Order: sequence, then C-alpha cells, then structure tokens
Amino acid sequence: MILSMQLTCYYAELSAALLWFFLFSLQLIFRQQKWSEVNDRTFALVFSSYNKSLMISLIAASFAQLVDIYCFSYIKIKTKNKHLWFRNGVSTILAQILDSILVVCLLSFFEIINIRLPETVITSSIIFK
Repeated sequence: MILSMQLTCYYAELSAALLWFFLFSLQLIFRQQKWSEVNDRTFALVFSSYNKSLMISLIAASFAQLVDIYCFSYIKIKTKNKHLWFRNGVSTILAQILDSILVVCLLSFFEIINIRLPETVITSSIIFK
C-alpha cells in the first residue's frame, strides 16, 4: 500500500516536471524572429496574452492531474483494489471539473478574458469536455 502511494507521488511529480519542460520548450519556439516581416507592435498584440494563458492552463492542468491521481489512489484504497471503472471515472470527472473552473477563474482574474457570466463559461467548458 505504501509503495503504491510512493509510486503515485512519483508519477505526479514526473507529470508536473514534463509539463514545465513543455512550457519552457514553447517559450523558445514562440519568439519573434529577426527575419519576420511582422513588426514588434503587431507581434506583441497577437501574442501578448499567450504566455500568461499557457502558464495558467499548465498550472491548472498540473493541479487537476495531481487531484486526479490522489482521488484515484484514495478510492482505490477505499474499494480495496476493486471497481477500476468507478475510481477511474470519478477521479477523471472531478479533475476535469476542477481544471475548467481553475482555467476560467484564473483567466478572468488576470484579465486575459473579460467575461460577465463566468459560471456560463465554466458550465459550457465542462459540458464540452
């Protein structure tokens, strides 16, 4: 049982590390190139919120992934290694709901998107997933 929790923590940390590596890699790709015909103002206008949005999305996904792993492990202990379909479904649904709520709330908080009814956006995001 302890080994299972240790492996769960290891995979959660590995998942978070891979997400941060992906973020760093994208930072190297999405920079204005000297040979580009697009001027600085246009480039900044188009990509100014990209970094913040990507960071918010990765943070929300990382946090939701950790919640998913811990919920799965908790339900696994409570069901004594039975009902795989149940623990998989419940943990995934909870993590996706949390991810949707975090992304919309953080994007609104940092004024990347301007929404009047965040609950409508959150609900439609959850339904879409």
